[in-house]
Amino acid sequence: MKYISTKKGMLIFLGFDLALLLILFVALLPFIRQKQAPDTQDSALLNPKYTSQVHSITLSMQDNSVDLFHRHKITLLNCEGTWVGSDSTNDSLIWPADNQSVQNLIALASTVTTMYKRSDRVTSWKDFDLEESDAFCLTFYGEADSVLSQLYFGREDTLTQRIAVRTSSRGTVWDIPSDIMTYLTLNQSFWADPYIYPRLVTGLSDAESSSLLRRGLIQNALCQGNADTTFSKDFGDGSGLRLSLFKQDDGSYLVNAVCVPGLADSEFRARTVRAVNYSYAISAWTYEHLMEE
Repeated sequence: MKYISTKKGMLIFLGFDLALLLILFVALLPFIRQKQAPDTQDSALLNPKYTSQVHSITLSMQDNSVDLFHRHKITLLNCEGTWVGSDSTNDSLIWPADNQSVQNLIALASTVTTMYKRSDRVTSWKDFDLEESDAFCLTFYGEADSVLSQLYFGREDTLTQRIAVRTSSRGTVWDIPSDIMTYLTLNQSFWADPYIYPRLVTGLSDAESSSLLRRGLIQNALCQGNADTTFSKDFGDGSGLRLSLFKQDDGSYLVNAVCVPGLADSEFRARTVRAVNYSYAISAWTYEHLMEE
């Protein structure tokens, strides 16, 4: 009779144990993967069926420089296909908004994307900068100020290029691609129509308006006193633009702009266009170009 040596027996025993562990690991692998797999959902920030129903948009964030509960807010209003905006720092001033930027925001918000769940706990909001005092709030409204979607954006992970987000109605924290960060801004010059002749009254395309870029920033107050130059432009259907230009010490100009509605405009559109009253800066070069019109 042959006897197996102790050393050889140990090797056989270890090999048998390893085989059992391998079989067990293979059997449990699907469950391990399932447990480790992130909880995801494919969804949009704004239901795509609501894109044509967006009547207004607000973007806001708490501004502690004013007081503990003050929120700095940009409001964008749909004026029958073109948009106007205002800034809460001086909401008596209304400026034509950049239609393309607004449409880009709506399109991005209504695009279905993969969202990763980060937490189900309301107590985790602080960890993601998603408490109301820290988060950037984006709200889409329908007619009669019905809320179509209200979202709070928090901390961005620059490594993964994703940003934390929650809705106003649920406690769940998700993260999404950070593309939307481009539009999470309260810079009114970003949201304002970039042209001296705003498309609110001209209906001109980008190609037709490109030589008349204002380039200067939107101002928070109108210029007071007597203008150095006044300028009027009529667009053939009753609509027009009235500019008052104030020369600055550095040779640039501040411009007060007033819009005039067209004769065929609806009562709502005419009222909105007449309410437009804003100020912006232009360079000496732009001023000379404007005077050549």
